[in-house]
Amino acid sequence: MLLDMTVSMPMTLPRSDMLLEVLVGLAVLLQQCRNQKPEISALVSDIEKSIEQLRTTGA
Repeated sequence: MLLDMTVSMPMTLPRSDMLLEVLVGLAVLLQQCRNQKPEISALVSDIEKSIEQLRTTGA
């Protein structure tokens, strides 16, 4: 299901929490096809590093 970006959504989470949720969602989706392409595996690794940095810094 795709999110319709034309719909105004209320901001209920701080931006860092939203970013963390988006990154986690992307990582989960990309992990499903990471074995098919090496560049996807590298992207997942980068996203996982970003997630860990956000969690440790609380940014």
